[in-house]
Amino acid sequence: MQRVSHVSRGRSGRLILAAFATPLLAAACSGPHSVPIPLAPTAVSAPVLPSVPSVPRGPASLIIEAVSVATKFPPTDGYFYYYVRFLVRETSGNTAATIENVVVNSPDHSLDTGRWCWGDYVSTSVMPGGTLDVFYSDAGAQLIGDYCAPATRARSESFPLTVILTFRDEGGNEGTVETTVNVVRGKTARSSFQLE
Repeated sequence: MQRVSHVSRGRSGRLILAAFATPLLAAACSGPHSVPIPLAPTAVSAPVLPSVPSVPRGPASLIIEAVSVATKFPPTDGYFYYYVRFLVRETSGNTAATIENVVVNSPDHSLDTGRWCWGDYVSTSVMPGGTLDVFYSDAGAQLIGDYCAPATRARSESFPLTVILTFRDEGGNEGTVETTVNVVRGKTARSSFQLE
């Protein structure tokens, strides 16, 4: 039961109660079942786990697959423009890799594009054992755009076209992979991409 220690009437005639709860708190906190209440939070340390030694993983290994070539613009100054689409697959299963640069070569021209052009909003990372389709899909082509897309130009109607990728894996290892396809305008190089 709470005790009222002071009762008075204010100017408006209302009853004002001033209750001092000190006796009540003192009674509640004494005795065999009282629990001390800390005034400030105490820091709780997390247990320290032993460090797990990292298992050395081998470098990434990439291959270029499903290469498709298309001409997108009418010839300019005797050159046809050839845009290249392809899949990149990581085959080791050891580590992820990020494509840093793509070079597309024809006998007449070499075009270099890379992260400096694609920007940070285009993910060019391939997971261990995974496949990257940003250079293959329509959605990836829209993100990269024509200006930064892997492409080259050539005058001849039939020629070898080489795609060279430079990559860096999670361990900091750098590598390159390349593939060459024979292009025949109107046959292997169509006016649009025909994706599988």
